[in-house]
Amino acid sequence: MSAEADDEPTTNGFDYDSETASLTEEDKKEIKESIENNIKAVINIRKQPFDLPETVSVLECKNGTKVYLVGTAHFSKESIDEVVKIMSHTRPDFVVVELCSSRTHVLLTDEEKIKQEMKHLSIVNYIKMHGASHGLLQYLLLRLSAYLVDMLGMAPGGEFRAAAQEALKQPHCHIVLGDRPVATTLQRAFNALGPWTKLRLVLTLMFDLGPIT
Repeated sequence: MSAEADDEPTTNGFDYDSETASLTEEDKKEIKESIENNIKAVINIRKQPFDLPETVSVLECKNGTKVYLVGTAHFSKESIDEVVKIMSHTRPDFVVVELCSSRTHVLLTDEEKIKQEMKHLSIVNYIKMHGASHGLLQYLLLRLSAYLVDMLGMAPGGEFRAAAQEALKQPHCHIVLGDRPVATTLQRAFNALGPWTKLRLVLTLMFDLGPIT
């Protein structure tokens, strides 16, 4: 999800005078020109029309802010391309990713490294780190992800990494973690299942992952 102001990009609390107080006048002038040029470029790009993918919805707020909701899939090259397209055309002030603080490594880790880590999962290590219940759930989820990585040839969270990389290219853009802790999500989902469904889920993820159709 990304959000932009209707006209100028936000300064997000940046105070030019205090932030540049220790600089020379020449440096201040250079920074000010750079900021002004960036604002002009962002405004100009935002005014350019473009076609929205079908997976994108736009919410318009009373204060003029537009929120672009981008529907994505964790294992999808198309989702990655759409995230890049939306961010490059809208130049958002904020980009909200569906991650919690415990999963920020998804943004920072190279895809090839993630693939390698998926090959060396240890249920013992996860139980030691997170406790028996959450450790098992975390391990099973990652085991499923590892299976999908092996079948599809790509690591999960590519759309999040694409959003982070695009945000780094845009000085005014801030990344916001917009999901609740993954431990809470997993526990609630697991608790909602009946005893036999829980057992079947665990056995399937442990021993019976079939081909993707």
